[in-house]
Amino acid sequence: EISFLEGVMARGGRDIADVVEAAWKGGARFDAWTEEFSFERWMAAFAEVGIDPEQVATRERAEDAPLPWAHISAGVAPGCEFQRRILGNDTELDLAQAQRDVVEAAVRLVREHPQVSDVVLECTNMAPYRDAVACATGRSVVDLESVLLAAWRQLP
Repeated sequence: EISFLEGVMARGGRDIADVVEAAWKGGARFDAWTEEFSFERWMAAFAEVGIDPEQVATRERAEDAPLPWAHISAGVAPGCEFQRRILGNDTELDLAQAQRDVVEAAVRLVREHPQVSDVVLECTNMAPYRDAVACATGRSVVDLESVLLAAWRQLP
């Protein structure tokens, strides 16, 4: 049931946001914790919004079709050094080119969305490029590694 719901979330589009809101309003909380998960609650949310989750999970999608969430993240260019090496689990990486790839993605994000005040580097492999991104974009840059380290340092 959890895997099915994850599949629907991964393959769904913006319309799934309405389902998430309906599930939340229906009491969904901490659903990654199995003792809190209620499949029935989620199915009721789909019914309330009028979306067939089975259809979303099983619909055909061309291999090169844009993913439903592609509009959310600027991301590095498909096939660039950074993406190719990281996703390929390669042991070698042209660090200078990888930095250019990450910086180019951030600059593109800010150019296309000038209202962005902060850039979030969601991949831990991007943390080394934080300062270069900040310099190139003039924006505050946050990365997962720094956030976790700061939180751990505050622990007693």
